[in-house]
Amino acid sequence: MRIAVHLTPEKGLPKKGLSEMLHSIADSGYRNVEVTGIVDSSAEAFRNELDEAGLNVVAFEVELHELSARPEQIAKDARALGAEWIVITPLYLDEFGDGWKLTGARLSKLAEQMRAEGFRVAYRNGKNDFVKDGDSTGLENLLIGAGPALDADLDLDTAQKTGEGPVGWLKRLEGRAPLTHITYKHQAQDGAKSDSQNGWHDIVATADTTGVEWALVELENKTDTLVEDAKSSHEFFKSLGFED
Repeated sequence: MRIAVHLTPEKGLPKKGLSEMLHSIADSGYRNVEVTGIVDSSAEAFRNELDEAGLNVVAFEVELHELSARPEQIAKDARALGAEWIVITPLYLDEFGDGWKLTGARLSKLAEQMRAEGFRVAYRNGKNDFVKDGDSTGLENLLIGAGPALDADLDLDTAQKTGEGPVGWLKRLEGRAPLTHITYKHQAQDGAKSDSQNGWHDIVATADTTGVEWALVELENKTDTLVEDAKSSHEFFKSLGFED
């Protein structure tokens, strides 16, 4: 399993410019990033900044309303960034009005459109996706409705708050969750670097057998600890056997 840092540029910009931030991320050891938001820059200009810092874009994260309203522009931006994945952020409750399976079918149409452009597409779950829906859960029924066009970006911290935990959910979504999302928390003690850290060796072993390709690491994005968190998170996940 490989690691990339989840990058929200505008959250790190108040005290440092984009170029400085990207070089700091690269100096911390990361070589791959997931991008959400491009700040006041074109995708091409942002790509140039990333290239200068030696960073590669794995995924471009967008909200559903953005992808629905301007799919051609999203594809153009993702291509300019060099992203392999387009990741849809967690949905709001009012976006599930048609039910989980029908919502999945709606996402599938967009996913097929992006796949035709050469991208892989995943949906990152939120806490609401684990609610019961008949004999299953909302997330599982959404993926059933979407079919093979849409994969899951399993948020391990929200999975930790369910009865089955990250390991149980990785097993339930075997083959459907090539991406995982982790929140790295600053100043955590005793190795508890994220809510899902407890039992990380079991999580890694399960991920290796269930088709997980990437762990996308989201920092707390506090400006004054961004560089420190990037370095310590990279060291931590490398110590668990993750690859760049």
